[in-house]
Amino acid sequence: MVQFGPNDYSVSLGKPGQGGLPEVVEAHNKMIKMAIKAGVDREWKSAVRRSQTLHRDGCQRLLHGLDHQIIAGWCRTNGPALRKLLP
Repeated sequence: MVQFGPNDYSVSLGKPGQGGLPEVVEAHNKMIKMAIKAGVDREWKSAVRRSQTLHRDGCQRLLHGLDHQIIAGWCRTNGPALRKLLP
């Protein structure tokens, strides 16, 4: 699995918070193409429009922000009880 954080990458470029810069988008797209070519096609994006582009470019499995919200909610609800059960 691969993951690309546009805002993290923008920090690496010395331009924090600018994940939409053309050079960041270009690096992201390059990573996606390399991953697909290598047989690794998983990408996380919450924007539906971006998901459509990723699917068109060959990504077959997409994770969305809602997945993470559901898991985080479950952990907040059930985490305290689990902590009591585990050593």
